[in-house]
Amino acid sequence: MPFNHVKPLPMLQPGDVLLYTPAGVFGKLITLKTWSDYSHTEVVYRVQGSVISTYASRDPKRWFPKPSGGGVNIYPLRTSELGLIRRPTHPVDMTKFEAFVNATVGQKYDWVGLLKFFRISKGKQDRMFCSEAATRLLRAITGEQLFANVDADAVSPGMLAWTPELEDIWRA
Repeated sequence: MPFNHVKPLPMLQPGDVLLYTPAGVFGKLITLKTWSDYSHTEVVYRVQGSVISTYASRDPKRWFPKPSGGGVNIYPLRTSELGLIRRPTHPVDMTKFEAFVNATVGQKYDWVGLLKFFRISKGKQDRMFCSEAATRLLRAITGEQLFANVDADAVSPGMLAWTPELEDIWRA
């Protein structure tokens, strides 16, 4: 079924997990390494009518002379490459959601932490990549130990696609 840019939007609510298919070479490398269809994830933060924002860690888009933008922040909803929407099976605590967002917005993107997928490195605690940010947020706002005994910087977007703590609500 082709993606309908309007259909999934009315059903979105804070805490919903958005999983994206790869765009570009880097996204394809993530899906190959993690044996998944998904290379990026974000969490719905606020829904105000037709204006939807997400909590995410995005990679910086400008590389020279130094990376800028990106990192952990609140972003406008992006629907291109959206492949799957999942919802926590436990209630979302919005007070904890706000507190977590306020404590983490502004952290940089964790490029070194991505090497954890290759068993090379341990991520930094003051930086996060997309699925790490989503996992830490979901743990904080639902009270569930999503992926118990797994460090959040070892969680890939694909793992969020199959965990039983989230249920499918829309698939492209």
